[in-house]
Amino acid sequence: MSKDCKLPVFINKKSCRLYLRKVKPQKIRWCTAWRRVNKKLQTGEVARKKRKRARKVVREIVGMDIETISKKKNETKEERAALAQKAILQIRERKVKAAKTAPKGGKGAQAPAQKATNKAAGKR
Repeated sequence: MSKDCKLPVFINKKSCRLYLRKVKPQKIRWCTAWRRVNKKLQTGEVARKKRKRARKVVREIVGMDIETISKKKNETKEERAALAQKAILQIRERKVKAAKTAPKGGKGAQAPAQKATNKAAGKR
């Protein structure tokens, strides 16, 4: 009787006697276990399991929906270059506007004493 409380059933007396002598079936040439170990049997070569490939899932990012992500993914180099040029022009225009609206003195005209008082106010 084995640990799982099942009695072994044998084909014939010969296999029962070998089992009681604790002879491994891998050592007995006429057993299927020996044939499997020595690659005389075909075991599972024909029916291999098919692995499922992981699919890529496109998810939304905060501030971007799926359509804009796919649009960015599919755009060409020329389109990207055009968008970059457009962004650069916008930045330049903003700098020009900021230069016109900013006071003529700018940050460099601030006295060193004023800078010290600003630092002290920030520490509090």
